[in-house]
Amino acid sequence: MLHEAGFTGGRVLEPGCGAGTFIGLAPPEARMVGVELDPITAKISSHLYPSAQVRNEGFEATRVPENSFTATIGNVPFGGFALHDPAHNPAGHSINNHFVLKSLALTAPGGYVAVISSHFTMDSAAQRARRDVAHAADLVGAVRLPTKAFGRVAGRRPRRRVRPRSRGLPRRTARRGPVAHARRGQRPCRARRGRG
Repeated sequence: MLHEAGFTGGRVLEPGCGAGTFIGLAPPEARMVGVELDPITAKISSHLYPSAQVRNEGFEATRVPENSFTATIGNVPFGGFALHDPAHNPAGHSINNHFVLKSLALTAPGGYVAVISSHFTMDSAAQRARRDVAHAADLVGAVRLPTKAFGRVAGRRPRRRVRPRSRGLPRRTARRGPVAHARRGQRPCRARRGRG
């Protein structure tokens, strides 16, 4: 997906990297940086992918300059609680929205943030987090994954979305697509987005 958008290499962040699924699937031109809270899982990721930098810390404690990454990709954690991060979560958003917002802040203008997030990110009755995300980036596309998409790997059936976003595209090239239900071979539609 990022190659199709023009990704040619650079530093790529995977917040909440776990054992490094996305690190392991990254193209050679991506210099991967993973963040993982659990020390055993971080060590596993470090051993599996020695060329990646894996930071054993909570994402709320990760301190790198804003705009440090060309892209961010990953499967953000979700839950009905907020992490204390005065710099990147002053509004006290839930963990999944916090990860999305902080990822946008750490990704350079023109870069992409493609994350799998809980359905609550888009379906929540409260619009505050979506407004904050929309203020930081332009939605390129979103796909509602089938309920069983992660069942075989995770042993459960979460409802998740893939949410690619671009940060800082010129307004004339910013795109927004509706949420599309994923079917084999189907891609989300895209339409021009204007702000007014």
